[in-house]
Amino acid sequence: MDGMKHRMGCRYGKRHARSLALMLGLAGLLGGGGSHAAGWSGFDVIARHVLAAADAAGAPAMEIAGVPIAGQRDVQGHTLVLNGAGLRKRFVFDVYVAALYVGQKTQDAGALIRSDQLRRMTLTLLRDIDSKTLADALNEGLRDNTSAEELAGLQPSIDAFMDIMNKGGEGRTGDVIDLDMDASGVSVSFQGTVLGTVQDPRFGSALLRVWLGEKPAQSSLRKALLGQE
Repeated sequence: MDGMKHRMGCRYGKRHARSLALMLGLAGLLGGGGSHAAGWSGFDVIARHVLAAADAAGAPAMEIAGVPIAGQRDVQGHTLVLNGAGLRKRFVFDVYVAALYVGQKTQDAGALIRSDQLRRMTLTLLRDIDSKTLADALNEGLRDNTSAEELAGLQPSIDAFMDIMNKGGEGRTGDVIDLDMDASGVSVSFQGTVLGTVQDPRFGSALLRVWLGEKPAQSSLRKALLGQE
């Protein structure tokens, strides 16, 4: 009986996810012009992403700005759990939904930043945005949360990260960027395809401070990623 309920729940979750993506596309609620071809493909990406997560982990743990968030993700052979997720806004615009996955949940930002264990930050775009604009925003966050001395030492890695991000081209509504951080560095994936890796054990901690540091990109997003709201 429990198995039947689980299968029914997964089927319902899949139907709900696809219906939601189509409704958002019709209503044009996210991004710039949900009715054009790129908008449709973006929402289809959200649906496929959610359906894959439903197969792996059952029903989504939550939903933010129309984006269902999986409760866990399988990353590089490890099962990571959702630490928290939230909405990144810029002025009055919704920019992306961020979800942080870790080996063990914690509300300690310092512990997450210092950790050398695998962590994944998933960014689901809610607007059409070119990779340079997104990379520049992340670069600004790095400058705000890194000392001048450390920033100078990280500059080669920052340059490598910017080059990798620029490979993504123009991001569309619904596109997904995964940033995997561990003891060796940061791996960047776009739409499930690895674009490159920054081989620097310091860079993951520096990058995570963009969202969790003393001067985060958005204080409410920081709290959400830490599971504090």
